[in-house]
Amino acid sequence: MEASQDREWIFWFQPELHLTTYDEHIRENPYLVREILLSPEKRPIRLGTVLSYRTDRAAIQLRGSFTHSNNRDITLADSGRIRLEYADADQIAIEGSGSIDLPSGTKLKCTGIVQPGHETGTSVQLPMIPIMQLNGRAEQGLGIPAALWASAEYMSRRNVDRAGNKTLGDVFLLGCGASTRAIPRTVVSFGIGNLLNTGYELWSGYSAPGRQFTLEAKVNLQ
Repeated sequence: MEASQDREWIFWFQPELHLTTYDEHIRENPYLVREILLSPEKRPIRLGTVLSYRTDRAAIQLRGSFTHSNNRDITLADSGRIRLEYADADQIAIEGSGSIDLPSGTKLKCTGIVQPGHETGTSVQLPMIPIMQLNGRAEQGLGIPAALWASAEYMSRRNVDRAGNKTLGDVFLLGCGASTRAIPRTVVSFGIGNLLNTGYELWSGYSAPGRQFTLEAKVNLQ
């Protein structure tokens, strides 16, 4: 259903049969046990809605969905080895994204998701899926061909096992950086990730990187 040129409201229903490939599993988690027995995931109930709103300076999108799955893959790291298991599961996902350009030249972007999910018949959150995840970024243009940016990321605690007896704590990360177009056809960027050098685990027993420095150059050859 389309309400106007700057407002759009969509409803969808899309049951499917889905199989995540070996390559996709390994790219997502290189620590995964290689002897993977893959099973197709059936999603007989999968429905949702999307609401979008746009103006000259701002854009907002809200997405909501409900999925009932048979043979959903679950990642576990409760034995010192990261492996897959399968279960019937139900999940609700409410996602939002927005951006705004302020008159001062500042650009703000944010995304967030609330995603309670549990095995069918239980109330325990699915392993390694945070109930809440938020990201924000602010970019400020300067009088010269350069910009400064800062970012923040929050991820709520995650269950390690199916019973929820062991969890990984909340994570809050900051980042900052700068970019310039002083060189013709080239964008040079410098960034600092995990600015406060926060210690946390990607998976149980697998530490995440500390403070990271990156230097990147993008060249337009056309």
